[in-house]
Amino acid sequence: MASIDTEAIWAALKARLEENTSGFNRISRRRRDWSIEECPVLMVLDDSGDEDPVSDPSAPAPVWRLGGELIILARTQDTDEQPTAKLNDLVKNVREALERKPTDPIGLHEPRRTHPRVLDLEG
Repeated sequence: MASIDTEAIWAALKARLEENTSGFNRISRRRRDWSIEECPVLMVLDDSGDEDPVSDPSAPAPVWRLGGELIILARTQDTDEQPTAKLNDLVKNVREALERKPTDPIGLHEPRRTHPRVLDLEG
């Protein structure tokens, strides 16, 4: 089976995050395209290169599963603040930005968990 060109997908993900998140000083597609003074930084990385066709005979078109990473770097100068307080807000902000909206031109598949290593930073 042929591969797909994922560049447009990753660019659209970055654009969606830029339009729908707040609290970040920088959103980058590269690991080293920022400085520590710019924190908090959100990196949208596709360098894992994972792209797998998914067998779904009922799908109207071929379905692919893409793998990548969203990395959030944050720091605080306030020693009285919980280290995870700012990070929890940023994670919540990103999750809300990625939630499907009624106006999204995406299929009607049910959302599913795609990553087994999801961390519960609030609990």
